[in-house]
Amino acid sequence: MLTKHNYIVNLQKVTLHNFKNVENGEISFQSYKHREKMSKKLKQAKKNNENIYDCIDFQEGRLSDIIGIYGQNGSGKTTFIDAINLLKSILSGQSLPKYVNEFIGHNDTKSRLEFVFYIKKNEKIFNKTVNINEDNQDNESEELLFYNFEIEGIKTEKEEYGEDTTNNNEISEIKVVHERIYTKSIVDFEINNISNLIEFNLNSDKEIRYLKASGDKVKLEVAKALADKMKTSFIFGEENYNIFKDFSYILNEKIIVLRQFAQKNLIVIRNDRLRAQKGDDPIPFNLIIYNNNNKKLKEYLVSYNDYITLKKEEHAVICKTMKSINTVISSIIPGLQIEINEIGNKVLNNGEVGKLVELLSVRENVKIPLVCESDGIKKIIAILSALIAMRIDEGVCLLVDELDAGVYEYLLGEILYVLEHDSSGQFIFTSHNLRALETLSKDAIVFTTINPKNRYCRFNNVKPSNNLRDSYIRSLVLGGQKEDLYSDADRNDIGFAFFNSLEEEDE
Repeated sequence: MLTKHNYIVNLQKVTLHNFKNVENGEISFQSYKHREKMSKKLKQAKKNNENIYDCIDFQEGRLSDIIGIYGQNGSGKTTFIDAINLLKSILSGQSLPKYVNEFIGHNDTKSRLEFVFYIKKNEKIFNKTVNINEDNQDNESEELLFYNFEIEGIKTEKEEYGEDTTNNNEISEIKVVHERIYTKSIVDFEINNISNLIEFNLNSDKEIRYLKASGDKVKLEVAKALADKMKTSFIFGEENYNIFKDFSYILNEKIIVLRQFAQKNLIVIRNDRLRAQKGDDPIPFNLIIYNNNNKKLKEYLVSYNDYITLKKEEHAVICKTMKSINTVISSIIPGLQIEINEIGNKVLNNGEVGKLVELLSVRENVKIPLVCESDGIKKIIAILSALIAMRIDEGVCLLVDELDAGVYEYLLGEILYVLEHDSSGQFIFTSHNLRALETLSKDAIVFTTINPKNRYCRFNNVKPSNNLRDSYIRSLVLGGQKEDLYSDADRNDIGFAFFNSLEEEDE
């Protein structure tokens, strides 16, 4: 089911509670801070009876939505990527992943995640004007939507070989036990009061709140049973979101909008998909394909042993997409082009005739299989289509874990500089290479701390003329920020530990 409207959805703020090694941590996009700042200025101007257009520049301080997350190993960088990946699964109506129990912090059986989205209705609505004045309510053209959910693990006593294992408890089942959606409308840059849409609490007497009484309560019980059986979100379960249209058109609309955002525009590329390949392991090749005003992400596996199978129409679209990729790749890596080599036809499972193709790397008329290229080039090529989509499409939110792996640091800095100054979408990456600190603005960099109760921070008191890389290294050694950024590892202790390890081997 599609909504009657096109929407732009942007992630604004993410808050983690007891998620993996983060007891508390918050990261806000720069656009969210800008909206909050403008709203406060507007309210103050109205209070002072000032002309808002004379005293407020609504574009002042507006920055691109690019965030690089930096910090020592094990300090919460990949944790943030995992949180967004879990959000994508939940909003898409998928079952909780089998490894979700690894996400709950060690000190509790619950994890809570909170998300803020900016939603803007496109003026062009499927080439026609649609009246949405249903339920005697109007959808706002701009709003902030808040979605919070909580997962809880049930601990069971583990028994082995008849031994007493009273303290050997482990989480055997994870459920989404609490969800809430509410909104704040934005009118002329002013953020207004909360409007509650739905709250679900599995462990409360009032399991479901804020829904109209006119809806079929039996359907809600069916939705609850389906979510429990399939281990999905109650609100975003595969079948459930259709049920809510009987209760509230507005709620149903928001659910579908977030669902489409997760499925089409929220792109999470984890490091385990782009790690260094061994032997003839296939490499993932991610393509954002635009066709007939629709957009989808598809991952193709490129290997020595198997060719890629494409439908005829898919083959035509990919050939067109590859042209845009080659335009960019040649500017990043001069002389390099990617070529689609047609091997032949293949009858598909549905009886249609498709194409068998392989991807080749071409330099100075020398063609080799793409899998023979270096890990750095394969990494760039694998994510390049997603980067292009993020640059041109304000609705795309792209996350890449360990962006710098295998990529030449100077080239990394140049790419990030261009993306920050000329991108419409949102981009979050983690990295260990500090080159980005010299090319991105200070507000685009988030640092992890050693304090699990305040895991993420931005630097204070850094002037635009300061070198953020120097400031970061200085803070690692001398401190000076509100939180410590590094657990000291003294070089003398490291050397002594290596020396002692040799002595123990001799014994």
